[in-house]
Amino acid sequence: MEYAVETDDVVCAAASAILQAAWLGLQEHLQIAVEAERSPGTLRLRWGEDGRASREAQAVLGTARLAIETLARQYPQNIAVSTARD
Repeated sequence: MEYAVETDDVVCAAASAILQAAWLGLQEHLQIAVEAERSPGTLRLRWGEDGRASREAQAVLGTARLAIETLARQYPQNIAVSTARD
């Protein structure tokens, strides 16, 4: 079994945990339908405009964004962040 360099694995695991926690928070606690696409190294989450409007959703998403942006600043060689609005 092959593994990435230890730092790569840790950074990837941290980013995955942050985004999956946000995904679960939106779906399970706030009952917002989230469409997800996963592939190695990528997790794309999409949800409707109605889900973006609630204060609770903004708290979940804002926290995840802050955490990912902080991780990207700490490990710029390991993580790139992109966001898009449909």
